[in-house]
Amino acid sequence: MAACMRLRSIINMVRKNALNLSDEQVDDPIIENVADNAWNVAMLSDKEWTALPRHWRAIRTTFWLYIEVQNGGLHQFLWNDDGLTVNATIEDLDYIGAGPFQKILCRAKHIYDSEGYPNRRGTSQNSWDQFTRGYQSGEMETLDHEFYALHDSRSLPDYITSFVRLHRKLFQSPT
Repeated sequence: MAACMRLRSIINMVRKNALNLSDEQVDDPIIENVADNAWNVAMLSDKEWTALPRHWRAIRTTFWLYIEVQNGGLHQFLWNDDGLTVNATIEDLDYIGAGPFQKILCRAKHIYDSEGYPNRRGTSQNSWDQFTRGYQSGEMETLDHEFYALHDSRSLPDYITSFVRLHRKLFQSPT
C-alpha cells in the first residue's frame, strides 16, 4: 500500500513539479494520459508489463525503480526482482536517456551479483534476516546516496517527463 501511495505522489509530481509545468500545462492531455496510465502500468504482472510497447514499458520500469529505491534503496529493488525487471530497467534507462541513473543501477547490479553479497532470496525463503543482511554489509549505501544525490540536479521523473515530451505521439493513446 505504501508503494501505491508513493506512486500516486510521484504521478502528481510528474504532472506539475518534475515536469516544470505552468498551471495551464497541467491539464495537457498527453501528460494526463501518461500520469493516469502510469498507475495502471505499474500494477501489471510481469507477463503483462513485458508485453507493453517499449515506451510504456520504459515508463513502468523507471517508475518502479524510483518507487523501490525511495522505499528501501537499490538493495530492495534488486532483491525484489524476479530476473526480468532489473535488466529491462537498465535497457529502459538508456532508452529514455537517463544515463546517470543507468550507471548507478549497473554498478549496484554488479555488487548484488558478486559472490559473497547476501542476495540469496530464493535459497533464503525470502527471510527477513537474509534480506536485511544486504543492508548490514553497507555495500549499497554509497550507491543509494549517489542515486538520491542525482535528484538534486535532475530527477528520474525529470528524465521521464523529457522522454514523454520528446515522444508525445507515442503517448496519445492509452497503453
